[in-house]
Amino acid sequence: MQRYRGRVAYERGDYSAAAAQLALAVRSMRSADGLVDAESVNTLSDLALAQSRAGQLDRAERSLREVLASTGQRFGQDSISFAIDLDNLGAMLQRRGTAASLAEAEQHARRALDILRRRPGVALAERATAANNLARTLELQNRPQEALAIYPEAVAAMRQAVGDRHALMGIVLHNRGRAEVAVGALDAAADSLAQAQDILAATLGQDHPRYAIW
Repeated sequence: MQRYRGRVAYERGDYSAAAAQLALAVRSMRSADGLVDAESVNTLSDLALAQSRAGQLDRAERSLREVLASTGQRFGQDSISFAIDLDNLGAMLQRRGTAASLAEAEQHARRALDILRRRPGVALAERATAANNLARTLELQNRPQEALAIYPEAVAAMRQAVGDRHALMGIVLHNRGRAEVAVGALDAAADSLAQAQDILAATLGQDHPRYAIW
């Protein structure tokens, strides 16, 4: 029951309440051997997302590391599931913004992307997300030229996964545009940002927080 209450609270945008309910659900599912079934691990993953959105980054990091360890044991450290959880941990570490956390985030994104690249045609949205996260992490480390070498893959994979008019495509194009600004490629940046603005306005609306970032 706590799991469903947590999900309802999350959908309503009450992330602190969601985290509290999901933490209770995880506690009730935990056995002496830890979280041993898929439902328990999925609930922990939901908890990590709620904690992250609530700004509880230390707790979210602990939850994501436990999810990653469990996924590695259940499916192997070369699995798509492991790559996705690895990228999720990297994205959370990216939010911390410290030199150490960004260095670790880069390692996780590179490893996740390497796993996903070895499965062409499968999990394209996840591959695009991993490429985008890697490029953004490089940019945050003041390496925009390296980031721009990754963005073509992120854009191509996202286009193949969701098409040209999806909000996720708008976000990737926005991120590419920021890297282009950083290296002084202003004409290219103007084109990327104009595309992003058009897509995000059409898909999310101009009042959405994601639109405001462009």
